Order: sequence, then C-alpha cells, then structure tokens
Amino acid sequence: MHDITESLMPHDFESVARVWDRLADFEVANTDQALTYLLENLCQQLGGKNAYWLAAVRINRRDRKDPLIGWRPAATYHLYKPEPLDKLIKRKVRALNNGSISESTRDHVIQAGHFRVTTLAEHVSEAYFESDEYHDSYQAMGLSDSIWCIIPVNEDCESYFCVQRGVGAAPFTQEEKRFLAMSLRGIKWFHRQLMLSYGLLVAESPITASERRVVKALLSGKSELDIAEKLGWTKATAHSYVTQVFRKFNVHGRAEFAALWLGNTQ
Repeated sequence: MHDITESLMPHDFESVARVWDRLADFEVANTDQALTYLLENLCQQLGGKNAYWLAAVRINRRDRKDPLIGWRPAATYHLYKPEPLDKLIKRKVRALNNGSISESTRDHVIQAGHFRVTTLAEHVSEAYFESDEYHDSYQAMGLSDSIWCIIPVNEDCESYFCVQRGVGAAPFTQEEKRFLAMSLRGIKWFHRQLMLSYGLLVAESPITASERRVVKALLSGKSELDIAEKLGWTKATAHSYVTQVFRKFNVHGRAEFAALWLGNTQ
C-alpha cells in the first residue's frame, strides 16, 4: 500500500516536529489550549478558514438498523464557532439522533477503524455539490472544501481533525493530504489525552461540563478546597464532584486518576 506520508520534504518534517514539541510542552490540564494551538497551526499551514476536532465513539455495534453502525459524535471543538455554525451543528445532531445522515457522514462511518485522510471531493458523489446539504454546510457558511484526518484511538473511539477552506479557495491537494497525515499520525498520545479530557475511552458514562472543570482542576493538582474556591462551590459540593469523577473514570484516587494520562488505556 502506498504510504501517504511519502515524498514529504525535510523542511515539512521539521515544521511538524516543532508542533509536536510544542504540544508536549502543554500541561495535561491545558488540553483545550493545546488543541487550539494545533488547530490554529493546521489552519495556517493549509490555508484554512476554520478547523475543528470531533471525537466519535461507538456506543452500540449490534443494532443493524442503525445507519451509523453505533457511531455517534461525543465531543466537538471548533476553532471558530459563529452563531450560524452553532445552529447548523444543533440541526445536524438532531438529524443524527433521528437516524438521518448525509452522504459525507455515511462514508466516514463505512471507513471506521482505519487511519485515513480524505478530501470532500474524494468521499462524496458529484451530486453532493448540488445538494441542500452542501449549501447549508458549506456555501452558507462561506466554505468550499474540507480535508479530514481520522485516527482510530481504539476500536470504539476515533479522533477526527478537519480543516475547511473558504469560498474561492483552491481545493486541497495530495501534497496537503500527506502533510496533514504526517502532522497527526505520530501523536496518538495526544489523541488519547483529548479523549480522556472529555471523559471518553475509560469513563463509564459521559462527563458533564462541571465534571470536566473538575477533571482539569485535578490534573492541575488542586485540592478539593482549591476546587471549591475556584468554582464557587462549597467544599462538600467539590468533594461530591471529585467522587463522581473518580467513579466515572473507575479509579480510587488521585494517583490512579493521574496514571490514566500516562498509561496505555484501551
């Protein structure tokens, strides 16, 4: 099989390596800042207008009637999120929950389980570009093209990175696909960190926004009193949330919790 990272120039690798080094410098509690940095860099390198990360998880692989084969979006993070985009995302989530999926989404699901980099034109039909879906998701947003890199983190979790170009921009090229593959394939540790920060991979049920704030505080080494003061809670409330977080991550204390970010959780 042809290696998509072949033919990259040495200076390409050097620029990628600098990004990897910078990502490694972020504290584990600052995953959102690290993700923002990475998305900004990808936009800059690839001439994007916007970029996002999406965590997809498979919640039920046995329902053969499910057009998504059990896969659902579990978390999203957009570099820029104007109001029209926020409304579009809510409509798409409703459609997914009702079992209605676009041609683009269907193709992503079919290829699940494999590392892949693809452009919009490569995984939809020509008819897609005349559809209402393309108008609503692209033209109405001032966009024309997307390039995705999808990394399986384990058999039930995938990390999606997408860079999008504005109207009038040239389509993404094969060389840019290779650059994106090189940029993201070598940092599986970071994809795991992202998943863990949203309570995925090991949590027995999704974490709430408040619980995620507690996760960040715990990773910063804050005490329950510190957490209470920072979030405006009583100490009893902070203790309750910490207990909930430990229970969801199936750990018995701070040491086990911190070890998740260093381990090889499958």
